[in-house]
Amino acid sequence: MKISFRGPKESDLKALHKFVNELSRERTFVMRQGEKVSMKEERAWLKGILTSIKRGETVFLIVEVDGTLAGSAQITKLKYANSHVGRFAISVAKKFRGVGIGKQLMLEIHALARKKLRGLKIAELDVFGDNTLARKMYKKFGYVQYGRMPKGIRHDKKYVDEIFMYKKLK
Repeated sequence: MKISFRGPKESDLKALHKFVNELSRERTFVMRQGEKVSMKEERAWLKGILTSIKRGETVFLIVEVDGTLAGSAQITKLKYANSHVGRFAISVAKKFRGVGIGKQLMLEIHALARKKLRGLKIAELDVFGDNTLARKMYKKFGYVQYGRMPKGIRHDKKYVDEIFMYKKLK
């Protein structure tokens, strides 16, 4: 199994479009819960990510396994008085979960953020309250819970808590 990490390119549009729609259809622990993303929406999103990377506001990595898009992660700096905080997000395709790809991707994206995002001191995320595997992984990586919104996320036709976590990076 050959695992590689790299930044996004315009030529990734079709693979990223397929990836986001597969995650949405699965109704896994992502904000899209069955909604279809159009190619037009995905093109605009990718253009925005590439622009944000060029501006030094975002780091984004794609992980490929044997040439197949297996996941992605990003950290995007917040603005103004919060510009020392970065919003972290990660997704791994179903067939690549449970084999350590997410852990490797987390290590890579955090290292890249420390290197490329000037002034970044804190990473923060939110996670579905019923996603115990992710919560355990985040804790192993030094994330600490700082808040909870009861029933803040609709998941699989029910409402679950939204958990907020952060990690000091420097």
